[in-house]
Amino acid sequence: MPETPELQDPQTPAPLTSPEVPAKTKASLNKRGLGPSDLGPSDLGPSGLDPSGLDPSRGALHMARNPIAAVAAVLAASMVVGLLWPEGFSLLLEQLEGLASEIRDRDFIGTVVFIFFNNLKAAAVAVITGPLLGIIPVLQAAANGVIIGVVIRLSAESAGVLITMLGLLPHGIFEIPAMLISWGLGLWLGLWPFNKDNLKFTRRVSMAARAWLRYVVPLLAAAALIEGALITALKGG
Repeated sequence: MPETPELQDPQTPAPLTSPEVPAKTKASLNKRGLGPSDLGPSDLGPSGLDPSGLDPSRGALHMARNPIAAVAAVLAASMVVGLLWPEGFSLLLEQLEGLASEIRDRDFIGTVVFIFFNNLKAAAVAVITGPLLGIIPVLQAAANGVIIGVVIRLSAESAGVLITMLGLLPHGIFEIPAMLISWGLGLWLGLWPFNKDNLKFTRRVSMAARAWLRYVVPLLAAAALIEGALITALKGG
């Protein structure tokens, strides 16, 4: 009689557990101030982490680069509109003239403080209202683009192109980049429901706030100092 082959006991499958996070990945996460649950699949490289190893503020700028580019395009397009049709935006010019009248009787320190906090308020509104689908930051970019275009057109006609460019230099170097970052971060927050990176909204807000404090505030401070000095010099002290 043939021997019956022995049946092997079926092996019990090992319980499912979360994969161990490598020590190198943990260290890189800690460097950025992130935890494994803060990042989604699209943020992960082969080692389970964005290989750039950016800190939260720089990481926010990196992740918001497309929204920043989008609001920059809105600003540029709006500037063209203002350049071509300056007569159609008299209401915006009246608001700008109202701000100028508030500066007229201030000394250097008063001018710097007024410019800084006025710009800071606008930049803060862009980020705070950003979660409302990014509508307010985009509208701010469009309105500011139109104003810049109108001012360039009218100033070039009256004072010349060179004086106009010199007057806009502080805006171009400091203020406009600061506002682009603010608008872009606001739009990035507003697009959170549509992104696939699964980054937690609270973490996204924290990263945006750090980037805003690290980059926007110093840029606006530098812009206010230079603009205040130029305005005071033009007023004759």
